Amino acid sequence: MAEQHVVIELALGKLTVQGEVLSTTVTKALNKVEGVRPHRKAGGVMAIFGGGEDSVQLDVQGDTVNVEVRIGVILGYPVQEVSLAIQEVIRGELEQLGIAKVGTVNVAIKRLIPPDEEPQSKEEEKRDA
Repeated sequence: MAEQHVVIELALGKLTVQGEVLSTTVTKALNKVEGVRPHRKAGGVMAIFGGGEDSVQLDVQGDTVNVEVRIGVILGYPVQEVSLAIQEVIRGELEQLGIAKVGTVNVAIKRLIPPDEEPQSKEEEKRDA
């Protein structure tokens, strides 16, 4: 897949914003919603057999950004309320940047997480990435 980016024409030239900037903004927004964990890219055997996927997917169409997030929800949190909160927070964070219009914000729940499951340490996350 080609690198996604937004190009804005300004009075004195162009402003290009790489997809990584938008993805980072979306990931930070996800961290603001209680009961959510981003779905991590699979490593090892899963990655070899095509099972790995990123938690944030962007689709840039002109000046509009469509977002899909793949998440885990901690058991006990109401799924519809969590999904709506995610959509609102992501839309707000991206609109605050003032870079592009926000089209759709789709939420895919890939995993239900037991409440007693400990989040990974930073070292484990780096190793799994």
